[in-house]
Amino acid sequence: RHDFLRPENYRLLSVAALSTHDTTNWPAWWENEAGTVDEDLFKRKCAERGINYNLVQGKLFSLKFLGRGRLRWLEDISSVDILAGILGKRKEELADFIDIYLNTYKEKEKLWKILGMDGRMKEACDKKLVVAILALTLKAQSVLCIQSLIDWLFLSDVFKGDAYQYRINTPGTVSDKNWSLVIPLALEDLLKHKVCGEIKKMVIAAHR
Repeated sequence: RHDFLRPENYRLLSVAALSTHDTTNWPAWWENEAGTVDEDLFKRKCAERGINYNLVQGKLFSLKFLGRGRLRWLEDISSVDILAGILGKRKEELADFIDIYLNTYKEKEKLWKILGMDGRMKEACDKKLVVAILALTLKAQSVLCIQSLIDWLFLSDVFKGDAYQYRINTPGTVSDKNWSLVIPLALEDLLKHKVCGEIKKMVIAAHR
């Protein structure tokens, strides 16, 4: 989800495609993954480069946001030079680390600004934020714009509790939760739900 936040990639939003089965739904991504790095991936890259992960973790990532195997950058890591200095390598040796950093550092703040949201960035995802991101992608210049039904239904009262439980699949895991997500109401009831009217208005407003 995050690559288009880099200025040079923003124009690609209209042609980009996401694999929904390997992607967290929008609210769960925002609250748990946006602006973060996969911890296992970072550990592997450190091991490959001879970097002591245990020594650099606390210097790079905030202990406030640990969870779900994700790491969020400290605000002080405000440049590639600072990143390279802590990792103890020349920038030429850290292309993959730098790419991860540029795609994820302050990712939520960048997207908040792109969406034109008011006030300070909020950690929690609400209906207003979901509407904003769905509206943004509907405005893309692509011929087709296919949104996940799961994301659309967060405009309604269909889903309750932690949005992370409504992920279709979690890559690299074996679980009875993968490929078993069921929408908690019948199709006939969904067709009558007031959320359909909201979706229709948004689609028409985007001239689709």
